[in-house]
This record gives sequence, C-alpha cells and structure tokens, in this order.
Amino acid sequence: MDHFLTWRTSQELRPGALVEFQKDSRTALGLLQRPDGKRNWVVVDHRGNPHSLRPAQFSYVLPGRGYKEADMVAVQERVEQEADASLLQDAWEMVLEDNTMFTTEQMADFIFGSVEPWACYAAHRLLTEDRLYFKQAGRSPPVFQARPEKDVRSMIAKQEADRKLAEEAALWLDSVQQAQKLPYDQKPTAEVWHTGQFAERVRLLVDFALEAFMAPQHKAAAVALLQALGIHASPNSAADLLIGMGIWRPHEQVSLIRAGLTETFPPECQAEVEQVGQRPPPDADAAHRLDLRHHTVYTIDDASTTEIDDGLSVERLGEGRVRLWVHIADPTRWVPLHTPLDLEAQRRTKTLYLATGSIPMFPRALSDGLFSLRQGQDCCSMSVGVILAPDGSIAEQKLSTSRIRPAQRLTYDAVDEMLAGGDAASEDMQLLAQAAELRQQWREEAGAVQFNLPEMALRVADAHSDAPAVSISVLDQLASPARRLVQELMILAGEAVANFGAEQGVPLPYRGQNAAVLPTAEELNAVPEGPCRAVMLRMRMTRSVGSTAAPVPHAALGLPGYVQFSSPIRRYGDLLAHYQVKAQLRGEAPPFDVDTLEVLMEATNRVSRDFTGLEREVESYWVAHYFHHIRTTAPKQTWPALFLVWVRQDLGLARVLLEDLGLETVTRINRPLMPGERLQLACTFVDVRNGLFRLEEPFGSQAPQADAPGLGGYGSAPGDLDLHRLSGMMEDGDSEAGSSETVYVGSENEDGESAAQA
Repeated sequence: MDHFLTWRTSQELRPGALVEFQKDSRTALGLLQRPDGKRNWVVVDHRGNPHSLRPAQFSYVLPGRGYKEADMVAVQERVEQEADASLLQDAWEMVLEDNTMFTTEQMADFIFGSVEPWACYAAHRLLTEDRLYFKQAGRSPPVFQARPEKDVRSMIAKQEADRKLAEEAALWLDSVQQAQKLPYDQKPTAEVWHTGQFAERVRLLVDFALEAFMAPQHKAAAVALLQALGIHASPNSAADLLIGMGIWRPHEQVSLIRAGLTETFPPECQAEVEQVGQRPPPDADAAHRLDLRHHTVYTIDDASTTEIDDGLSVERLGEGRVRLWVHIADPTRWVPLHTPLDLEAQRRTKTLYLATGSIPMFPRALSDGLFSLRQGQDCCSMSVGVILAPDGSIAEQKLSTSRIRPAQRLTYDAVDEMLAGGDAASEDMQLLAQAAELRQQWREEAGAVQFNLPEMALRVADAHSDAPAVSISVLDQLASPARRLVQELMILAGEAVANFGAEQGVPLPYRGQNAAVLPTAEELNAVPEGPCRAVMLRMRMTRSVGSTAAPVPHAALGLPGYVQFSSPIRRYGDLLAHYQVKAQLRGEAPPFDVDTLEVLMEATNRVSRDFTGLEREVESYWVAHYFHHIRTTAPKQTWPALFLVWVRQDLGLARVLLEDLGLETVTRINRPLMPGERLQLACTFVDVRNGLFRLEEPFGSQAPQADAPGLGGYGSAPGDLDLHRLSGMMEDGDSEAGSSETVYVGSENEDGESAAQA
C-alpha cells in the first residue's frame, strides 16, 4: 500500500492531515504538524509522541484536513469498533460474480455505507490486513478485486491445515515436556508413541538418533523437531530425548542399537526359528554320529550361564588308560549355511557379554534351548576324544559328530568343592583335573606364557530403572581349579582340531602368535611378583596372527597349532570351523576354500573387534555410573591402588590397579613412584554420558613437583581418560561372568583363547 502516495498529490501533505505511518516495523496513526527540513514531517502519534518521518513512510493519507489530536483519537477508536474482518468476507461474497474493482473509498462506501475518514481508514485497514478475499488489481489509484472462489477455498483449506499443524505442534511440545517430567514407569509407553498421533515425528527422531540413512527433507524435519524443543540437533541429543520421553529405556545403550545389536532378530530369522523347532532340517551327519549317550557328561559353567556350549567326560579304556572327551554344541546341525540365521550370526559375529546381561549371536530360543547341551536331554554335538601321552602331549585323537546326554550341570564353585573333597563322587573330576595340570605343564615346557591379573566383575541390577544398582567385584579366574580345568581342556580341543586340519588339509581359521621377547630374570626380579610382573609380561606380548591354509605356532599357548572351536553358539569363527570340519568328516569338500575362508575371517575379525569396542563403551558407561554414585553418596571415598608402570613418566601418566575393584586404569601421578608402591585414589571427575572418569590422589596426600616435565600444578588435567583405552585388553571377549572381558592379557580365558593375542 506504500505506492498510494504516487497517486496522491503533494499538496495533501499539509499540517492537520491524518496519516498512517510505518516506523520500526510498527504501524500507527499520526497527525501531521509541520515540515521538518526539506523532506521530513513532524508527526505526532495518538500518545502525543513526535516523530520525524519521510513521506515514504506514510502508507495512507486519510481524506480531509484540519484534524486535531482529539480527531485522531476518535478515528482510531471508531476504526477499532467497526473494522470487523467478517465484513470483508460478506463483501467478497456479494461482489464475487460481477468482477467489480473498488478503490479504498468505494470499498468504504460499500462496506460501511460511508466515506467519512474513519470508514475510509477502516476499509484501508481491512484491505491491508486481508490476505484472503481481495487482491490489489491496480496501483494509481489503488483498486481491489475479489479473488476467484476456487482460490479463496484453497487458501482457506491451507489456513485450516496450518492451524491444525500449529495445534498439533503445540500438543506435541506439551506432550513431550510432560513425559520428560514423569518417572519412567509413568511415561507413555514406546508402543503408545509409535502408534499414536505423533508416530511420524517419533520415527523421524528414532532414525536421526540411530544415524540411519534419511532423505534430506526427513533429516531437516528431525532437526526442526529438536530445535523447536530447544534441543541441540545431534543424534546423541535425539537419543537422550527418546529416553526422556519413555520411547527408549533409561540408560539405553544407543551405540548397540545403532549397530543392530539387540535381542530382537529380523522377522526372517524368527520364521526360521519356528521352522527349526517344528520341521527341523534333515541331519546330514545322522549316519556317522557316535552314540555317546552312555558317557557321564559334565557341563561346567557359571550359575548365570544360559548358553551351554561345552561338556566333558572321561572314557576308561583299561590298564589305567583314559580318553578325555570334550563335547561341543552342534548348532550347524540345525542351521545350514547361507540361511537367514547363519547370515545374521555372521553379521553379529559373537554374543556380547555386558554388565546387564548378554546379547546373543543366535536367538535365545535356540542358543539357550535347542543348541545348548541341556542336562538329561539327547543333544547333537561335536566330540573331540584325546588320549594323552605321559608328558601331556596328544598321543591319540579322534573327532566325530555325536549324540550325548549331559548328566550333570555343575558350577565352577561346585567343582572346586569336589576337587577339594577328593571323594569317590568326584573321581571323574579328579582325572580331568590331573589331565589339565599335566597339559599345563606340557605347554609351559613348550614356552607357554602364563600370568594372571585380577578381572573386574561388573554387575548392574535394575539396569533400566531410574536408579540402577551398579556393583564391582574382583574375579581371579586362575584361582579356581575348575576354571583352569575347563580352560586347559578347551585348549586341548583346539589343538586337536588344528592337528585334524593339518592332517586332512582342511582350510580352518587357525590362530597363532609369534614368540615374544620376554623380560630377563634380572628385569623380572626388579619388580614385585603379582600384577606388576604380569603387566611387564603383557607389554612384551605380540599380536595374534591367523592362517586358513595350515596351522601356525601359537607361542603364548605353547602349541604348534590352534583353532577356536569350543564356542560355536557364541562365536562365528568357531561356527565356521564346525562347517568345515563336519564336511570333511562326511567325505565332502569343505564349503570354503583357503582364500574364501580368509576373506570371511578377516571380515568377521574386523567386525568382532568393532563390537568388542562397543562392549567396552557399555562397560565404561556403567563404571562411570558407579563412580558417579560414589561421588554423590560418599564424595570423600578413596580406593587403594597398586602402581604398575609408568605410561608416560614425562607427563606423569601412570597405569594403576584398583585392587578392590579389579580395575586397571591410567591416572596422573605428580611424584616419584616405583612399581609395587601403593597409593590412595579418589574420583575427581565423572561424565556418565560419555563413559569417562578421572582418578587422582587426593590433595595433600603427595608432594607435588612443580618442575616436573610436562606438568603444571597439582590436578592439571591429563585429559578425560576413558575406559575404552584403559580396561579390556581381550580381542574376543568371552566372559560368561557377565563382564565385558576386562581380563588379564597373556593368560587364557575359559575357551582357551590367549589374551596375549590382543
């Protein structure tokens, strides 16, 4: 409407005229008083405030002249009373068909039946604010014309849609804010969110939080949703919002969800589970399975273990000779290659063991059921029978598919008691323990490196409540004769399978390790026995090597060859070894040649390492949560720590062991220390969200060295030290105990995997 002045003559701008003016994005009615310089005019608004304005700022000049301030107030009050937008709608409906054009004054006469100044100004205001019924059809003078009915109806529909969107957006904002205030058990459920009126918004936020591929417009919509809530638009912020809304559970480990590592399996896998249960595939090995159901088979695990994948038995051959049997679950009996279950297991690569429980490689209905060696039930298995020579080496061996019926499910604690008791009921266990001890001696004579560090056993109860309970204890695996027994016999089975592969020329995922340059006796004697020496040995260990063509020596285990074979329910590499060995036993060509198996194992190991990193991220989160709770409830608590070794003495960075927790970490020490010295550490910083914490000596417990290289005053931050770099050293992570395998490097876990390979 500002072009109206191009039609008005300059003589109308004189003192006493009423004008509508624009200033600072504000529209107001004013009274011209006098010129101000060559171009400007002094205008007084209805409050009596003067303004110096250019004519270009006048958007309408009312008819007439000689107005006073009282007239201006009267006109404004009358316009506020009469300028009803519905009048414009009525006028539009009346003139819609005749295509008439109106000036402002004509519209005033048509609507109000008057061309008095107030009516003209009211018509001007209605036409200025209207975006629906009339459009400007001319400029000099301004004339207006009714919009076509179809255009108006379309615009009304859009306005209604916009109104509904605005109402829905306001309701969404209120719903989210209300949900965030509620305890988790009172929030709307995930199902309510996913199926309700905000389902599309929720889907966008979930995809954004999971860093899924999104079309640009969908990603922009997700960002807009977060910004409307005043939230920084990042995937982690979206994840926090979903947790706050109750769509995800408290303390949800989003990194696992992003990787697709949940207990939920794809529909095609669930369909195969049902088919395996109802119409199992034919057993390709049925004609060759040894019937060993007469053996007394013992399974030995932690009480919490649900995947029972190995068992032991003793076969007495007469004249004091015995054959040791290692029986291993046979999931390949039920899962052929390249089926959905096999492909999903290949994607997952392994079962993850977390402080909150496990995430299985196979659906639990199978891993905890049909695949497991269940007490008192007939089970398909792969059995490795070995007769030991007097020195502990393998004198005879045989591999076969089999049927067994496990007789007893035992815990490590129960077996430890049996071995300590020595009664007749534990005769088999005594024989197995003697064989394990003989095997250990033989391996050590062959150069095996055996050392022990405490393992952190991390437990979380009520993990997805508002107040989970995190506990940390110490697990010393090698202190348990039962654990050593199982470890040795799993290593024995791995050696036997490697021998079989070498004899038969079968491509297998062989594992080895080059010999380390171990510390001299003088170097070892320079540090105390126990964890300090163990860390010194660990630092000399080399990384694992692999082969698919032939066995390679495994220096840390003291073996000429080794294959991981004992955990096919929870490690995909073991499953591949089963496919290969079973085909050879049937007289068929193994499904994978050397090159194909190598490519497959490289991919499997790479993904497995990545997922081990995720396990450690989860562990880091809960350890940080533990320290956060301590800082909240007992802020002055300290922990005794054992100084192990300097990481960077010039920076004051040291590796220490919190002996009461089994936690090995790095901290800043601002004073001289030698391995084996003890100190007290307090937690000075925690970031639970990112799994970070910092441990330092409490102020006053040390003598700071102001001139120490690379150090400022006491407490200068070494950076946020995270558990990913500081705790778990294992490559594969097999702990059935529920921790994410923060185990000693250079020793063997339950399945015979050398931690020194990491």
